[in-house]
Amino acid sequence: MALFDDIDGLLPGLMPAAWRGQSFWAINVQHSVGRRIHQVLFPGLDLKTHDDTGPLDGPIRISGLVIGDDYVQQAEALHAAFRAPGPATLIHPWRGPIRCVLFRPASIEFDVKELRVARIDAEFDPVTAGGSIVATLGAVLVAAGGLIDAAMSLANLALSASPIAAAIQARAIAASGTAVAIASSWAGQAPRAAQILPAVASAEAAITSAVALPAQGARAAALAAVPPALFSALSAAHRPQPASGIGPGPQAIQPPPADPRGGTTLLLAIAADIGRRLRPAEPIALSGLSPIAPAELPTAVAEKAVLLAAEAGALAEAAKLAVQIPFNSRQDAQAHAGGLDASLRRAQTSAADLAGSQAAPAATLWRALGETRAKLAMDMSEAIGRLPSVQRIEPPGPASAFVLAQHLVGDDPAAVIAFAGDIVRRNRLRHPASLGPGPIEVLL
Repeated sequence: MALFDDIDGLLPGLMPAAWRGQSFWAINVQHSVGRRIHQVLFPGLDLKTHDDTGPLDGPIRISGLVIGDDYVQQAEALHAAFRAPGPATLIHPWRGPIRCVLFRPASIEFDVKELRVARIDAEFDPVTAGGSIVATLGAVLVAAGGLIDAAMSLANLALSASPIAAAIQARAIAASGTAVAIASSWAGQAPRAAQILPAVASAEAAITSAVALPAQGARAAALAAVPPALFSALSAAHRPQPASGIGPGPQAIQPPPADPRGGTTLLLAIAADIGRRLRPAEPIALSGLSPIAPAELPTAVAEKAVLLAAEAGALAEAAKLAVQIPFNSRQDAQAHAGGLDASLRRAQTSAADLAGSQAAPAATLWRALGETRAKLAMDMSEAIGRLPSVQRIEPPGPASAFVLAQHLVGDDPAAVIAFAGDIVRRNRLRHPASLGPGPIEVLL
């Protein structure tokens, strides 16, 4: 049956996976695990024995999709990856990177009812025991830290390259100021502008001081460090802080509550605007913030490297904040995970394009972006699995939010009132006594 034939086949979310660096979207992943047991039967005897020859870890069966206008090209890339000999890395959506071999021939299916979609079925066998199941939040933070280091190394190399012409050097230096200017423009529109604008002012002053340094190496190091420091300050202003063991006094000024969702949106907006200067055809649409007018496109490789490093630094801080957002539904978490993964994937594309001229640092950044994507997918998968799902219910006739709440959660007055309030907020009802026409969204 075609995947999209009926409403039940519409998937609430897809998880990113990859084989030999070729990405696709996973629908279902099955993993066999146990012991290798061989049964021995004896002729003429009602007797059998079992020989245990060790642990069994695999195979791993994956069903997935490639989606997009270039779905044929994506399928051809996977075709070549499946034909390549030897073991390779499988990015498991939940278990992370696993070294595997293709256990049986994979299948790639096209269907006239599923245009812009190709279906993938493959079976892999791990060549090493176990997977890389780790504490996912810590893994995301470590991967994001590695991404920031890789971004700073790329920017430092681009800014300190001595053989380049003075004009190109000047454009590369100006690119650091451009990244800070972009952050300043977005920060001025952010809800927490009063809290984060001092960090922007400090970064602008740091750019001025760094440009005045006489030594090229010191100037490059100082300039490369400014955007990551600014993005870290923006992230810290939105990050949840641990509770203090000593309570504040009655006259103490309370800090504003943490807002990791707003911080993620701000950092993604900054990264998207920087990325739009590298990839001018890329659209930008982020709720709550207005896009900035496009500027002159970069022409020098050094300038592109500095802008790409700044984009990667903003995405790393966004990943740190995204895993701390208190999502209330699977759909909410999937939307944020999908948007952040798409931004990281676009930055990976730019890193691959830059590898022809900046091979070593661009490759390091490309790997760091991929590692962050994999660890983020693992953490978000665990969060999504624990969250309730938003469902749409069609009431049979006129009803109130309280009647629907009592039908769904029972007779507990406290639960009914809380659930009815959520129905009113989620559906923006004018009055709880009337649900109005159309389906109602409820969090179950």
